[in-house]
Amino acid sequence: MSNSAVGSAAASPAVASSPGGALGSSGHHGGSHGGIDAFSIAANISDLFKLPAARRDPVLLDRLVESLKVLLIARFRTLELAYNVFAEKGNLSHTGLDKMAKGVRINVDARVIRAVHDRMLNVETKSVAFLDFQTVLMDVTLRKLKEQLQTYTRNHRRVRAKITGFIRSVVFRDDQTKLQSVGRFQSKLTLQFSSRLWNSIRRKISDSTVLTQSQFLQHIRSWKAFFHEYEYHFFEEIYKRLDQRGSNSVNIFQIMLGLIFLSPETDKKSRFETVFRFRHR
Repeated sequence: MSNSAVGSAAASPAVASSPGGALGSSGHHGGSHGGIDAFSIAANISDLFKLPAARRDPVLLDRLVESLKVLLIARFRTLELAYNVFAEKGNLSHTGLDKMAKGVRINVDARVIRAVHDRMLNVETKSVAFLDFQTVLMDVTLRKLKEQLQTYTRNHRRVRAKITGFIRSVVFRDDQTKLQSVGRFQSKLTLQFSSRLWNSIRRKISDSTVLTQSQFLQHIRSWKAFFHEYEYHFFEEIYKRLDQRGSNSVNIFQIMLGLIFLSPETDKKSRFETVFRFRHR
């Protein structure tokens, strides 16, 4: 690491100063990077970390680390370039991290820098390699992305459940719509569908001759783009009719035979040819 490089980083006008330092502004150069409220009201960032409890506060340290990441990227474009400026022989020391923070005008107590450095320190190598440095700086961002993804997934499931409920209410509204729905469903039970379903089942459970209801529906649900959610209810009813003993165990060939005779294709020769193909596989 050269003194000129560090001096250049410290003197760079790329990050605007403010009474509260870099974290006292919007959190990065050129706009808001989201939610560093505790720092925006501080005349001096160090004041936030005077108490020992604050220096151990994971929320404050998270905000400090996130702001350091934002400012380093604004100054150096990549974390790797920033690391290479302040690291020596593949290790970012406590002193190097302190110079890095000051290089983007984050002026905090040395004990705060020590707390951040301890997060990065690899306990096995007793050093901070680039991967250790990058992992800590990206941790908050990755956690936020994970939370956003989980929120999206929950919302998507709720919306899907509401849509499914609405469709079911329309489909089963009266006898006429029920008959139309059953007709559309039956039109999908072609001999080609039965053949493909048979091949799929035999590939996955070649050592068994029976299916439980859940196993049968699991195979059917693999055709996500082919059937509507409410149509799985029809498959449940088909299975129940075939499971006359209520044993939750129906022979695969019996299931396929039932689907073949529900097919909209009425040509007897085609049906029997399909049956015999199944029987001899």
